[in-house]
Amino acid sequence: MRLSSSLRSLRAITPIRLSLASAALALLACAPAAATTGDPQLLAESGAWQTYKAATSGRTSCYILSAPTARRPDGLKRGPAYLFVSRNPRDEIALELGFPLDTDARSTLTVGSQEFELGEQNGQAWLLDADEQRRAVTALKQGANATVETTSVRQNVTEDTYSLEGFTKAYETMMSECR
Repeated sequence: MRLSSSLRSLRAITPIRLSLASAALALLACAPAAATTGDPQLLAESGAWQTYKAATSGRTSCYILSAPTARRPDGLKRGPAYLFVSRNPRDEIALELGFPLDTDARSTLTVGSQEFELGEQNGQAWLLDADEQRRAVTALKQGANATVETTSVRQNVTEDTYSLEGFTKAYETMMSECR
């Protein structure tokens, strides 16, 4: 089900924010070159999470990311997936899922008993609302795992699980680097 308020929220996402996840994926492919080219720079690793800092058009942005520890169904062919939390200038949660989403199907991020609805734009999933972003970050700090449930355009129902080990430390590093 698609909500018109969700779509309005998604349209408010700026191109800089949309490119953050893509920049991080590019960094993973060429991390040694990052320090010399001005690309995103790995600041720290904490548990399952990594903290990055990048300068784009004279602005500094920071983000943390993690890859899933489990992906279901087993054997389904899809690209890499990442859960991102960026600070640009406020918290934003985004996901690269490794496949195109069915935009009419419901997608969720679940941490403990708290569930957050996701929307899709440019092949990525996003939390839709600023208040939900704050609530989700609090849940991520307190949780042990986060689960993302989505449906691909091929109608494959997927579930990715992310460890939250090290999330709070990575988040605090991000906050100290991007004030």
